[in-house]
Amino acid sequence: MNSQPIFFTTQALTMKIKSDLSIEYPDFKLHRGECLGIFGANGCGKSTLLKICAGLRFPSTGSVKIDGSLIRRGLLRNAPSRIGFFPQSNPGRSEITFGQLLSICPKSIFSEAEFRETLRIYFPSDEILDRKSSELSFGQCRVCALLLLLSMRPSLLLLDEPFVGLRPDTTDLAINELNSARVESVTLIVDHDLGRLRALSNYIIEFKPGGGSNLLYVS
Repeated sequence: MNSQPIFFTTQALTMKIKSDLSIEYPDFKLHRGECLGIFGANGCGKSTLLKICAGLRFPSTGSVKIDGSLIRRGLLRNAPSRIGFFPQSNPGRSEITFGQLLSICPKSIFSEAEFRETLRIYFPSDEILDRKSSELSFGQCRVCALLLLLSMRPSLLLLDEPFVGLRPDTTDLAINELNSARVESVTLIVDHDLGRLRALSNYIIEFKPGGGSNLLYVS
């Protein structure tokens, strides 16, 4: 049994999708270093749960707390504990380079040297940081964005299908990176591959179409 204090909780969360349809979420209690894997068909509310936990959407009822603080809209900008959210959507295609993003990352929570060292495991040189994101492939953008997020060591890590667009060998490297990075954080990860979720998660829960959930795995 984990003797550490509970760091992340959800309680009585529901989200109204239509006038006659609401998603009811189970209650979660997680310690630092624990990972919850979330599995299920499309439209079951998996991504919505991550957005609620990130403070990007309001639940219809219930609450989410991190280290005792209630998560509210806008908490990504003003969080007492850092929240890292990696959305499923395609990274923005723009004229900005990842090298330019590095220059505005707060040095108090980010080590550029460590980020560059990790990046070289995936790419042969730092040259990729000087290329516009519009010139990179979908997978290259995802890898750079994920590593940048992990290097900031968020206390709550919310990952929505982070392996989409990655090659199998890159996915294996990313799983190792996530297992190292999550030691001091609480992680919620959505994925459609149970094998990957088992490699990362302490618990796996399946969301059912039309509501309800089922605990699939406990490590």
